[in-house]
Amino acid sequence: MLAEEIVEVGGSVASTPKQVRPAEQGASPGFSTVWWVATALLLAMAGLFVTCQLFLDVYPGLAPVRAFAEAALVGALADWFAVT
Repeated sequence: MLAEEIVEVGGSVASTPKQVRPAEQGASPGFSTVWWVATALLLAMAGLFVTCQLFLDVYPGLAPVRAFAEAALVGALADWFAVT
């Protein structure tokens, strides 16, 4: 969120935006909800990928699900790195 900061420059008054940190807005410190969601999705996709890999010999039809899980695992990992 941006807050306005009034600055006087050579006789004229100008307002410049100032970044306000979430801690200054009253947000609680620690892990955010986004971090928990990203971590949960990362773990879920890792679990799905490992499960598909283990049962791929028995159920060859799991190959598309394994491919989805692999792609989703890469995306979840990117999201996790983005929020940490």
